[in-house]
Amino acid sequence: MTTPFPCRGLRGFTLVELMVAMAIGLVVLAAMYSAYLASSRTTGVGRALSQITEDASAAMGVLRSQVNAAAYSAPIGGPAGVGTGFTYNASTSDWVRGCDADFADMAQPIGTLSCGTSGSHALAVAYEANEFNSITKLVAGVKVPMDCLGNTLTLTGGYYLSYSRFYIHDHALYCLGPGNPSGQALVENVADMQITYGVAPAGGHVAASYKTASEVEAAGAWSRVVSVRVCLVVSSVDPVLDAATPYQGCDPFADPTTPAAGDRHMYRSFTSTFVIQNRRGTAL
Repeated sequence: MTTPFPCRGLRGFTLVELMVAMAIGLVVLAAMYSAYLASSRTTGVGRALSQITEDASAAMGVLRSQVNAAAYSAPIGGPAGVGTGFTYNASTSDWVRGCDADFADMAQPIGTLSCGTSGSHALAVAYEANEFNSITKLVAGVKVPMDCLGNTLTLTGGYYLSYSRFYIHDHALYCLGPGNPSGQALVENVADMQITYGVAPAGGHVAASYKTASEVEAAGAWSRVVSVRVCLVVSSVDPVLDAATPYQGCDPFADPTTPAAGDRHMYRSFTSTFVIQNRRGTAL
């Protein structure tokens, strides 16, 4: 029987060496975790920016289509198809109307809307709807225009009236159309809406200045509104920031707006100007 030689020069790790190795391992793990958090945060912020942009684009798209169609009405009467009047609303002051707060009673016709005392700005738009300026639904073989909420409009006086009121409620852009007793949300995550109106001089067609709704009302100038400038403040769905972070609101000359304490959502403002394409120049 052979007796193995004892292993000489071999020994285990000392406690100090084990502790150093563990410390190095923890540092590496901490660095990896920090890199993971940074990458995750960057990804979250990127997703939030994408979502904010998509929501803003959707909201602006709805408002643009409505304002662009405002005041449209088919000409009627006159020889050889030359119009001497309009099917809908000969009063040129009732194309677009707004408030620097909520509407006091949204059930009122556009010409008699009054303003409340709180809330974001509100906007009302009216025009004669048809298959060319509205989304339609086939009903008994007829293309019937739909309102902002997808309800078919009712034929009244020989035309379809699209009358939409837009406002902010429950952190969303709402619309009230003729087919609903109350408004419904169109686009979520819209925190604020601020609107000014491009007013043309008498007989003109180009905005000389932009005024708030109260200034237009005081000047009796709704019939001279030729464009609408809308600013929306849109927020992220998720709280992706480390703390409440200031953002630039609708007024580029004002100080940044700071969300409430603990609000870690991201906010961005978007501004766009829409032209009323159906201005009736002779009535301006």
